[in-house]
Amino acid sequence: KGQHILAFVVIGHKNAAPLGRLQGEDDEIAKAALAKIDEIFDGQGTQNYISHVVQNWTREPYILGAYSFPGSLISGGRHRRALGTTVQDQVLFAGEHTSVKYFGLVPGAALEGRRAAVEAVSGAII
Repeated sequence: KGQHILAFVVIGHKNAAPLGRLQGEDDEIAKAALAKIDEIFDGQGTQNYISHVVQNWTREPYILGAYSFPGSLISGGRHRRALGTTVQDQVLFAGEHTSVKYFGLVPGAALEGRRAAVEAVSGAII
């Protein structure tokens, strides 16, 4: 009770540079992130720090540091819809890469996962 969670998300080489390009050990990355939080919030990060969890996508074997961005914003979601198309009524694709509205974000992955699950169970393409 009374505790808060802060997520510190770094995307891109320019933003990762102050954190050692995210190649260090988890504790080193957390320390660098906490220093940045302290800089932004006048030392409040360190004063309120309890623990950390580092999920470094650059070391995840099936991710390797990226989220998707198929096509341009101008395509109006056409590429993302195509990526989410069911193949021969047997293979379903879902994830943030198939979300027209929330591409590149966790809510998009969750909503698309639900869509694919409903399609798998009901057989209806939605």
